[in-house]
Amino acid sequence: LGIPSALSFLPMALLSAVAGAVVDRVDRRVLLLRLQLVNLVLSSLLAYAVVTRIVTPGFVQLVAVAMGTSQAFEMPCRQAFVADAVPREHLRNAVALNSAMINLALVLGPSLAGLLISTIGIAACFVFDAASFLAIIVVLWRVRLPVRAPRPPAGPMGALLLGGVRYVRRDPVTRSLLMLLAIAMVCGWGYTSLLPAFSRRTLGADGAAYGLLHASSGVGALAAALWVAGRDDRHPGRTAFGCLFLFWSALGLMALVRTLPVAMLLRAAAGFAMIAFFSTSNTTVHLRVPDELRGRVIGLRALVFGWTLPLGQYLMGVVAERWDTPTAFLAGAGAGCAACLVLAATRPFSSTRRRA
Repeated sequence: LGIPSALSFLPMALLSAVAGAVVDRVDRRVLLLRLQLVNLVLSSLLAYAVVTRIVTPGFVQLVAVAMGTSQAFEMPCRQAFVADAVPREHLRNAVALNSAMINLALVLGPSLAGLLISTIGIAACFVFDAASFLAIIVVLWRVRLPVRAPRPPAGPMGALLLGGVRYVRRDPVTRSLLMLLAIAMVCGWGYTSLLPAFSRRTLGADGAAYGLLHASSGVGALAAALWVAGRDDRHPGRTAFGCLFLFWSALGLMALVRTLPVAMLLRAAAGFAMIAFFSTSNTTVHLRVPDELRGRVIGLRALVFGWTLPLGQYLMGVVAERWDTPTAFLAGAGAGCAACLVLAATRPFSSTRRRA
C-alpha cells in the first residue's frame, strides 16, 4: 500500500519546480483542461481494471506514477489559475476559499472514499471517481476569463526557474512561509499515517473508531475553511505561527490520552490548525508574489511539500517502530515547536506588505 503512495509523490518531488515554470509560460486554462482529460483517461483505465478484475499491483503502481506526474503540473497550474479568474480586489477571498477547499478535500476525501466503498463497493467507487472528472472538464470548457495583460515572452527554462528561486530567496516572508511548511511536514503532519496504529494499539478501538477520528478531523478542517475564507488577516505571520503551535499542542496531548472522545476533540483541533495554516500561508504567498512569477513560486511550494511530507512520515514511522506511536507524536510536537521558536526569533514577518 505504501509503494503506490510513494510513487505518486515522486513526480511532485522531481517535477514541481519545472511545472511552475511551464505554468508561467502557457495558457493555464488550456493546460488545466488537458490535464483533466489525462486524469479522466487514467482514472477510467483504473476503474476498468478493477471492474474486470484484471488489476495488478504493477498496473496500480504505473497509474500512480502517471497520476502523480499529472498532479505535479496540475497543482501549481490550478492555484495560479485563480489569479486569472478573479479581479485583483477579490483575490484574497478567492485564494483563501480555493486553498481551504483543496486542503479540506485532502482530509474529507479518504472519509468519503471509505463511505462509498462500504455502500456501493470498491469497483463502483473507482467508476464514480472517473466520472467526476467529467464535471471539471465541462466547467473548464465553459469558463470565460477576463482579458489580462499579455504575459512576458518566454525565456530559457533554466532562467525561468532561477527567477522563482531568486524571488523566494529575496523575500523574507515567502521564504519563511516555505520554511514553516517544511517544518510542519517533517515534524508533525506525517502523524496521519500512524492513526490506524494509534486507534488500535493506544486507544484499543476498532475500525469504527478510526473512522470517527477521520470524521472529527474533517469537522475541524471545515471550521478552518470557513474561518480563513471569512476574515481579512492583517497579521498572517502571527496566524501561521499560532496555528502551528495549536497543532503541535493538540498532537502532544493526543500522545497522553487513552479515550476516544478526547482523542476526537484533539484530532478536530489538529485538523483545524493545520488547514488554517495551509490556507493562510497559501493566501499570503499568492498576494505577495508578482503575477509573472506566480506559477514558479507555487511550484517551489509544491516541491517543498513533495519532499518533506514523505520524509516526515518516514521519521515518525521510525520513532513509532523503535518506541511507540504516542512517543512519535510527542517527538514530532517537541521538534516542531523548537524549530518554530528558532525561526520566530529571526522576526521573519516584521513586514508583510506585498513587494512592488
